[in-house]
Amino acid sequence: MCHMIQTDAAMNPGSSGGPLLDSCGHVIGMNTMILSTNSGTNVGVGFAIPIDTISTAVEQIIKHGRPILPGLAVQWAPDHVLRQLGIGAGAMVVRATSSELRGVFKGPYRDRQRRIVPGDIVVRINSMTVKSVDDVTRAFEGVELGDEVEVTFLRPNGRWRGHSIEVEEHRTTIVARDMGGQSMSHL
Repeated sequence: MCHMIQTDAAMNPGSSGGPLLDSCGHVIGMNTMILSTNSGTNVGVGFAIPIDTISTAVEQIIKHGRPILPGLAVQWAPDHVLRQLGIGAGAMVVRATSSELRGVFKGPYRDRQRRIVPGDIVVRINSMTVKSVDDVTRAFEGVELGDEVEVTFLRPNGRWRGHSIEVEEHRTTIVARDMGGQSMSHL
């Protein structure tokens, strides 16, 4: 999760979609989820979507009928997969989902000895260093559909590549992560 407000304000099932207020009564976010144990007990930590994110989404819904997220038409490996492969930082391409990017990025494959060879590792988008999949999302803040971004990535053979790519709509998927016996519950 990135760009969420963490709060200890009381939230219960059914609070989702309700406003998160500051001490002056201004709406600063929309309640979204709570952190709970495996038994379902609320641990007193909640999360809300910031009001700026909501405002942007509302503008897009009015204009396009749905929120539009700029990004790359790429499926990314969860960060823990990179750690398991001994890769310290970056975002690994699993699969390019547009025909244009299939000619740019390579996903993981097995070599002749049946060993897994990682996909391309994106390490920079424009001037932002990419250390995780969340950094990919951050790199597209303020970027519009149709803009060009410069993407720097490392091939499994150790060669660096740079490519200028037109920003497309990115439809995100949420990857569940192990949180040490804790889970996220949507309210």
